[in-house]
Amino acid sequence: MKTQQLKIPGTHLAEYLIKEGRDNKLYLLLHGYAESGTHLFNNLVDLLPGDATILAPNGPYPIPKKNQDHWSLNFAWYFYDNVSGKYFIDYKIPALYIKNLLQALGLEETPVTLIGYSQGGYLAPFAALELQQVEKVVGLCCSYKHEMLPQKLPFPIYGLHGEDDLLVDPQNASNCHQQLILKGNEGQFQLIPNQGHRLTPQFLKHLKQYL
Repeated sequence: MKTQQLKIPGTHLAEYLIKEGRDNKLYLLLHGYAESGTHLFNNLVDLLPGDATILAPNGPYPIPKKNQDHWSLNFAWYFYDNVSGKYFIDYKIPALYIKNLLQALGLEETPVTLIGYSQGGYLAPFAALELQQVEKVVGLCCSYKHEMLPQKLPFPIYGLHGEDDLLVDPQNASNCHQQLILKGNEGQFQLIPNQGHRLTPQFLKHLKQYL
């Protein structure tokens, strides 16, 4: 007997960190798998313009982790099965979640730059397609699912990747971004020598030129 699915109304509790700015500019930070908005905020806040609003939400799916003597809580945006190549939960739900959060905060018409790290980078262009005034998308340590995106994106798309990344293949990430450029999209991809899948100070120095 197969299980069935039915969408029902409900209330989703969104958690986020926000630093409000005086400028009409928003930076939306999308964290990696099993991380949090606070973690990415702390890594990037000193790089971003002081007068801009910075919003770093947690993904909608909590991931409890048992440590030796306590539990910690992190978050995910979606769930993908590497073995079957299928999504248990794909990009649609978190993209709508982000859109609804910006509307609830009154930020839906604010010009926004999305910066996504790892899983958040995969999500970033899908989330951007749900938003109104996207200035650019910057993905860190991620590939872009070019085959699932429209041929022409209404925003430039950038990628930064460590040459020594062992979690997300650097050459595949470069090839995927190149496919977007070949379709007529704007943007740039940069491989950073001697860097892996971490936002080190050296990695962040390269990010600054895209902000």
